[in-house]
Amino acid sequence: MTLVDQIGGPDGDLLSVRRVLTGAAPGEGSADERRCLLAHYQGESALRQGLERRRAEGFKTVVAMGDARLFAALGRKGSSQVPLPAPVVPNMQGFMREAVEYGMVGAGLRRAWRVGPVALVGLGVRGVGRAPALARRDFPTMLECFVELELADFTRYDPPVVFLQAQMTDLALALRNPRIFEAYLRAVRGRTGALPGLATQNFGHLAAALKIWGLEVDAVLTPWEESGARLRPAAVGGGRAA
Repeated sequence: MTLVDQIGGPDGDLLSVRRVLTGAAPGEGSADERRCLLAHYQGESALRQGLERRRAEGFKTVVAMGDARLFAALGRKGSSQVPLPAPVVPNMQGFMREAVEYGMVGAGLRRAWRVGPVALVGLGVRGVGRAPALARRDFPTMLECFVELELADFTRYDPPVVFLQAQMTDLALALRNPRIFEAYLRAVRGRTGALPGLATQNFGHLAAALKIWGLEVDAVLTPWEESGARLRPAAVGGGRAA
């Protein structure tokens, strides 16, 4: 049984928050229709209702980035009435949006309030041993700390799988830097019981790199067509990434 079969919904599909908010896959529906639906789902109660409706339809998991509105809709603890979140980390865009709205200090305080004091103490203790690398601004170490901080938001939901954001995955590929993947894998395996996965726009390059570097992940989230037309590099043959 594949991971998609275990956590997916009808036809093995994974539901994304984008589809909850817009009512369609990316690019489907008119721009006006998507704007109206996005406006409708700005409230946490409407988002909660959307999640409950999709769970009733059989979707078990929602692929999502950390967002205060999402956490409010999901509630403080997981519920069988809504899909389990499958985090995509790190959400740098979300943090920067909060920094613009509340300032860097305010954004940090909001994140600290969400994760709670216990998680913050643990992060601080682990950070002591990483201080030299952080002082050098070692990117994999910084990424590991940021991923751990974001995962603290999701641990109460016991997510089945976590995905590294596609931009980070493809950056690691472009830099030919396996340490970025190693840091991410440590964070997920050390702080959660979830399976670590990677999101990418370059599935062919990723598969080759993982084989060369001797790294294993449990899931890959990528654009997929039977013709292979959307894969980079182009591939031939059908199938489902899982």
